Amino acid sequence: MGSDSTLMEISMEDDQRAASRRQDSLAFFVSVENLNLELPDPGTMFNTAQQTMQRGFALAKTMIKKSEAPASAAPWEGSTYCQVKLNDVTLRTEAQRASNPSFTIGFTLPCVEESAQSTTKVVFEIVQDKTKSPNIFAATDAIDLRLLVDAKTRNEVLRLPLVDSVEGAVLVLTWPYAMVYDISAVPSFAQTHRTLYRWKTKAGTFEMQEDVAEIDLCASLPQQVLVQSLSEFERKAEVWQSLLDHAIMQECRLDDSTAALDRGCDFVRVSVSRARGLLLSAAPAPLASSSDSMGQTIRSSMFALAKSVKSSAFSKLKSSSSISDDAASSTPSPAPQAVNAYCELSWHDPKTFDATWKIGRTNAIASSSEPWWTPDAVTTKLHTRIDDKYFEFYRPPNRQLRGYLECQLFHDPSKSLGVSKSSRKAHVPLGFARLDLTQLRPKADDPTTLEFHEWVRVHQREGDSDIVCRCDGAGVQCVGEIEIQWTLRQGVDGAYPAEFDSVPCVTQSDLVWFQGSSTMQIQPMMFSAAFIEKQMSALQGNIATLTKLVEISQEWVDKKQRFKSSQQKKAWDVQHIPTNLHVSWAQTSPHRILPTVTSGIPSAHALGLDKVDLVSMDEQLVDAIKDCHKLQSALSVQTKAFYGVLGLDNDFTAAVDAGNGADRSSTASQESSPPPPPEEDTPKSNASSRLSSLYSSAKRNLPSVVPPSLSFKAEDKSLNAIVTRVLEVQASYQLRKSVVVAQALTALAASFQSELYIAVQQGPAIWTERINQWTAMGYLCGWESLVSSQGKELHMLLDAQSALDACRFFHFQLVLNQDESNHDVRLVGSSIQIPVSPTIFGQLPASWQSGAAHISITCVLFTQGINEMQSLVNMSHLGGVTKQSEINTSNLVVLNKYHEQFKALFPNRTALRDLFNQLRDAVINENSANKNTDILHLASQVVRHLRGGRITCCKSGKDRTAMSVTWEQAQWVTAVHNCRVDELDMANTMREWGVRLDVAEKNINQRKYSFNALQRKLLPPIYRPPMTTIQDIVTSVALRDS
Repeated sequence: MGSDSTLMEISMEDDQRAASRRQDSLAFFVSVENLNLELPDPGTMFNTAQQTMQRGFALAKTMIKKSEAPASAAPWEGSTYCQVKLNDVTLRTEAQRASNPSFTIGFTLPCVEESAQSTTKVVFEIVQDKTKSPNIFAATDAIDLRLLVDAKTRNEVLRLPLVDSVEGAVLVLTWPYAMVYDISAVPSFAQTHRTLYRWKTKAGTFEMQEDVAEIDLCASLPQQVLVQSLSEFERKAEVWQSLLDHAIMQECRLDDSTAALDRGCDFVRVSVSRARGLLLSAAPAPLASSSDSMGQTIRSSMFALAKSVKSSAFSKLKSSSSISDDAASSTPSPAPQAVNAYCELSWHDPKTFDATWKIGRTNAIASSSEPWWTPDAVTTKLHTRIDDKYFEFYRPPNRQLRGYLECQLFHDPSKSLGVSKSSRKAHVPLGFARLDLTQLRPKADDPTTLEFHEWVRVHQREGDSDIVCRCDGAGVQCVGEIEIQWTLRQGVDGAYPAEFDSVPCVTQSDLVWFQGSSTMQIQPMMFSAAFIEKQMSALQGNIATLTKLVEISQEWVDKKQRFKSSQQKKAWDVQHIPTNLHVSWAQTSPHRILPTVTSGIPSAHALGLDKVDLVSMDEQLVDAIKDCHKLQSALSVQTKAFYGVLGLDNDFTAAVDAGNGADRSSTASQESSPPPPPEEDTPKSNASSRLSSLYSSAKRNLPSVVPPSLSFKAEDKSLNAIVTRVLEVQASYQLRKSVVVAQALTALAASFQSELYIAVQQGPAIWTERINQWTAMGYLCGWESLVSSQGKELHMLLDAQSALDACRFFHFQLVLNQDESNHDVRLVGSSIQIPVSPTIFGQLPASWQSGAAHISITCVLFTQGINEMQSLVNMSHLGGVTKQSEINTSNLVVLNKYHEQFKALFPNRTALRDLFNQLRDAVINENSANKNTDILHLASQVVRHLRGGRITCCKSGKDRTAMSVTWEQAQWVTAVHNCRVDELDMANTMREWGVRLDVAEKNINQRKYSFNALQRKLLPPIYRPPMTTIQDIVTSVALRDS
């Protein structure tokens, strides 16, 4: 057919293809004439049934297994069914209680090669129902299949005599009405099951056909969603990598000196290997930043000593304090005390921001005024390393040599008492030496290498008490000397990278649907390399997960797999593929069709549903970002730019850190706000007056011990902890959202394809109307959820709501398909591209063909739990009922907006207006104590009147979903034919013999719904399946797929 074909020709062409496909299978209805079965008296049946129930209760109470009774022991209730045998295949109809039954369920025989049709035999039998062994009332002779094929070709009613029965009894075969719509005409749909129905009413009979199909895009579209997510995660990894590279240079955290020098960093080596002339009696009070520094030091020291020594040690310490007090008076000549000295080295340059950063610490040498030291501990702030007797570290280039090296000596009293560890507060400062960087001198043969090697006096700070002078320094007093060896090698000039012009934001995403509900982001700032590496490690975990899922999707596509069983809901490797996805078409004459997509509700089962879902994670993310903004607003621009470096830990070990009692909010590998400058020391009061009450108050003054934190806690309000929380929640949120949106978008695309091809087959008038509607208003898809608002199912529901909100950022676009062998749906950015044939594409508006126009998406979700868990929730009035009501209310608002647009385009729709008003009233007056299923029914009718697609889902998409779909189809078909029949009986016939039971069997390998008797009883009456289709309690637990 050429490109100038009309839509009427398209519809006729599809009808011809459908007719040729229907010729491959042999479908027909059967009825019986002149058999005239004698039916038992109904009163006898009732008594027998009552007696059987009594016997059953007695057996249940005694837990005795029921023994099998002979077939003749079970009385016949008057029901018969017809079965057909073809080779090794046996098919049957429903059972009917009639003298000459006309069966509702039609037969569809499997295809047989034309050459074998003459030798293939078919037998029909009328069989007594509900007996232990088949009791055949009547049967036909074995006939050739060719006889049936020829009769169908001629469209003749076929009458087959029933032998061994009443004379004149015949089995009548009639051929079904040729339905207009063929589900297999949709290129990406693969029909799996079909059921034919012929309903009898007082006004006559009418037929119905129910088809169900799997969808090719079941694996291909989720794969493309994950590819988008993967690209976004990889982009973020690149941003983090650029930050890491910059942080490494800010911290000069490089592998070796060669790399450091090549990158323009300065390489510093410093050693303080020995001292001489040190005297403890010359030492001032400890340098604690407190108004009572001396008292705090003595109290801490005394408490530590009191735990390990007896009263004699206590007396010694009092004596030592008395000597110290005397030294502060007019007699400055006490006896020298043993010195347990060690040295702490610190560094200051322009990139330490008016603070000194610790380099490292030597070991403490006991009882020596001339100790020989070796490096003992380093810090993370300067990333110091130890090489033999030297401390080594790298710094940003400092050609002006601004800054200094400071060496501070301390006395550790615990060394004299044999205590392995003591509080850092108890250590007594002896003095310090400070060397400006300008004191370094270049080597004669290498001007880029600066050196210093001399003995340097150790001074006391001006204003310290207990000063003993041995020199006349200006404002300082010396108490000994230390030997300093110091080298600074300058890196390659100009090689050090420039600062960021603007620090990139690590929470910003290029994908709109990938983000949460808020557009707020944490303000750009620099982090430490260790912090960034942790974030990159988590990010790489998400990248690895998505990469593996994409590979698995490709395997599905290559193998043409289309079905994910409900038993695979929690499977990690297929978590992104929608569960139990099918498209069903129910159609009846004249040319009426009811399409529905069914699936498990979009949710991240494999990622957990215990107190976690996309909605709660989004709320956590918004709150954490707001908290982050409050703290970031107090930071200067410079602090943000160097936040990671400033927040690095400036202490040696956890033990020293705890002894200092420093109030920091992070550990060695985390950032914190820059520490405030130290307070000026205040004059000390007399120490000996406080020693007398020290021991009794030691426990009272003992600071609380805080265990090291392994990870951030929710109550931690530091900026670093909040940023960590934002990043962790966002990474988990975006991975979860990728999985859930992949499921939702696939079901949505299947629904649109279904509506698209139905509109094409309905002819040019309907097609033009749909084009106008989709152009003006977009595509409406109504989702129906049957999950409960309790426990894990509530989190499934909230996952789904978030995913449907994200779907509005996508749109459909019809594109020309020039390869008839490839009908893959493509996701390009936010555009879901649906390929159509050249014939269909030629009939599209010019704006659609050029790609300038697209079809927007509106999704609405109405939910009502119907199972036993919802009964418990309704009785207890738990919070989930409120969430259910909130979802229905918010989606009613969205639906109303679409409804108003529809009324403007298609006025005078009285029935639609009345239905919408009823829906609005039902949602507004939703009763939390009841299962308000009328909301679901009204929402379904409103969406269909608005010509929208319909998706029905529950946890697995097979049990509660089956009850809902069959009930809707029963209501629909009776409305179409305006007939008065029992809708529930009609729905139960579909549930017992229709395609829904076939779908259930695909999932659990058993032709049963996953309900037991108790669960069935707690369902609303219209959703209760026939007793013959449910499981016993033991089986329902054993085969449970959740």
